[in-house]
Amino acid sequence: MQFISFNINGVRAHEKQVLFIMRSIYPEIIGLQEIKTQEEYFPEKKFLQYGYRAHVYGQKQYHGVAFLSRIKIQKTFRGLYNYDNRQRRVIAIELKTKKIKKLIVINIYAPHGESFYKTDKFEEKKFFYQKLYLFLKRNCEKNAHILIMGDMNISPTDLDIGLSVNSYKQWLNLKKCAFLPEERMWLNNLFQLGFKDVFRYLYPQKKNFYSWFDYRSQGYLKNIGLRIDLFLATHNILKYIQSSGILYHIRLIHTASDHVPIWIKMNI
Repeated sequence: MQFISFNINGVRAHEKQVLFIMRSIYPEIIGLQEIKTQEEYFPEKKFLQYGYRAHVYGQKQYHGVAFLSRIKIQKTFRGLYNYDNRQRRVIAIELKTKKIKKLIVINIYAPHGESFYKTDKFEEKKFFYQKLYLFLKRNCEKNAHILIMGDMNISPTDLDIGLSVNSYKQWLNLKKCAFLPEERMWLNNLFQLGFKDVFRYLYPQKKNFYSWFDYRSQGYLKNIGLRIDLFLATHNILKYIQSSGILYHIRLIHTASDHVPIWIKMNI
């Protein structure tokens, strides 16, 4: 079974990328982040021609998440428990497979945070990760099978940073978000619950693999970017994961997102 996660940066603006994925790869599940539209304007009819049904949690112009699935979904959950969900950042589904009776897949678009000095934005990101931690802690205590996908807006290690020397220095001087020590601590809290970054679990030393590229600097053409889109998995499903990667070629489609899709394959 193949899962794809993709910050689409506007599903109506970049639907061609999604349609290409459906035609050429045909994964069972696609998770989209930053769809930037309400449910009633989501272009589900275009995706239905390939057998994909939409489960949407969106709002006008900003944020929003969605699942596209060509397999049966048992349940859908919208929002994060005990969190102000007006920004529509989390949607989850429950799947039943041959090997896992109850697999929870959580699709996340985490706040960006801007910088340490943008107090309101930074605190918003911190608060989101606090609530996410508490939600996952309750479920991990029940030995749940959980797969997280999405734009986490944090690069877990220095191997996941592919900025130019000047950009890297500027990033640090301005204390811009993506790999601040505080952010990595928030992500590490999830790892302490037993979650693993799937890509790093499979490929501990792999370099030069990124999922976000700046439009302005043409980062994609130079492979200058950040790996901030992640799959996180509980320990009890790691044995089912076969491979993981990044779909660089999707960026070549005209009018593309500033992110590229990430994927995993599981034998479930």
